[in-house]
Amino acid sequence: MQLFKRKQQDIKDELRELLDGYELPSFPGVVVDVLAKLRDPDTDARSIGEQIQKDPALLIKVLRTVNAATFGLPVQVSNINRATALLGMSRLETIILSHAVKDTISSEKLPWFDARQFWNGAVRRASLARHLALHLHPATEVESFTAGLLQDMAVLVLASVKQKEYQEIFFALDENKDLWLHKLEQERFSFDHQVVGSLMAEEWDLSEHLVNAISQHHNELIDEIDPAVHLVTYVGSEVVDDRIDEFKTRCNSLYQLDENAVLNLLEKADEDAAELQEMLT
Repeated sequence: MQLFKRKQQDIKDELRELLDGYELPSFPGVVVDVLAKLRDPDTDARSIGEQIQKDPALLIKVLRTVNAATFGLPVQVSNINRATALLGMSRLETIILSHAVKDTISSEKLPWFDARQFWNGAVRRASLARHLALHLHPATEVESFTAGLLQDMAVLVLASVKQKEYQEIFFALDENKDLWLHKLEQERFSFDHQVVGSLMAEEWDLSEHLVNAISQHHNELIDEIDPAVHLVTYVGSEVVDDRIDEFKTRCNSLYQLDENAVLNLLEKADEDAAELQEMLT
């Protein structure tokens, strides 16, 4: 489903219609400016660093995340210009987006919703998508991480806007682990978090790659460009979960990864996720 490059007002109107008039929160001004610079091929590391330093809280979050083992820098860095030069624009954009989305979408008024578990699952999927991408198609490592992290971001919005119905859906999932969230959403609302998430990604001017990855991550027709993003939908927040055998089977049948290879990828992803979880939760 191609949703990209439509008028911004059309996207807003569609979101309002699906979400009963809900207005999607905007990113803070500094974040908007930083993301714009990161997407500008003529911008240098120094000007991006200067923009990030305008928000001390953002600066601290970025530096803490930059120094996580996940990002593989050879040394610890305390200077944002140095961090930008070492990471590259794509990885830095991933870090900024991660914090911006987490800070923008709140679950404070949802006592039945475990936000920590939600973000733990998102970070775990992101880390696993990265390691799968490194194994299957290394050029998409950064985008796969970002897509894995953001693929369920609309769940928080739907839970906030449609609290009673969504609480019932979550209770149904707790009682029957064989059910799928997106299918229950479609039955109840006639749309799911993939649709809302892709609209959110469009409104926030994320890349076409990310919009499509978010809109199709439950699609049974595998997108061969993004196998990592699709496969991680089978993995939850826990090290062992009900669908892990299905994940192993699909890795083997589609990409000839044997069980030991899959377990090795899961172990590496969990190591990375454990460090990143503390930074986003």
